[in-house]
Amino acid sequence: MSYDTLPPNPSVNDLGILHGVNAGIYLCHTAGTWTKVGELSVGGTPGPPGPPGDPGPPGEQGLQGEPGATGGQGIQGIQGSPGNNAPSYTLLANGTTAMELATTATKKVTPTASATFTTTVPAAGTVCHIIILTTGTTSRTITFGSGFKPVGTLATGTTSGRVFVIHWISDGTNLYEAGRTAAMVA
Repeated sequence: MSYDTLPPNPSVNDLGILHGVNAGIYLCHTAGTWTKVGELSVGGTPGPPGPPGDPGPPGEQGLQGEPGATGGQGIQGIQGSPGNNAPSYTLLANGTTAMELATTATKKVTPTASATFTTTVPAAGTVCHIIILTTGTTSRTITFGSGFKPVGTLATGTTSGRVFVIHWISDGTNLYEAGRTAAMVA
């Protein structure tokens, strides 16, 4: 044990270290009596730190995780018009009946009377659209003539401010109707 003063009544073979003026190592040979058996050197400056140790070996590689789930296939986009560098949209004057879809793939028109639409036919694979707007409360009957292979005629109805969209696909000789919307609010 380390002490500032040695405790009284030591037992035989007790060992003590005394600090201060009478610093030293003490042993109890006979009951109750301390005997100095060694010197204690206190003080000095600490030595320089030792060199750093060698780096340890690299750790083992961790476990690899399970692969994640594969996502579903995305939606295919709309095919464009191959080889057609013309503008893709034209607003026609009210009452126009010549669609000329070989030069512009999408036409928007407001009929002023019942009419028959005609068209030039674009290259095979070209997807075209006609947007038909209504005005007034008189129904217009639209038929499709030269260049078109429609499902049937289109009656615009008597509600003003409606829009119909008709989709066509070209085989290079004719435009085949691929679908049409019902009357939508314009």
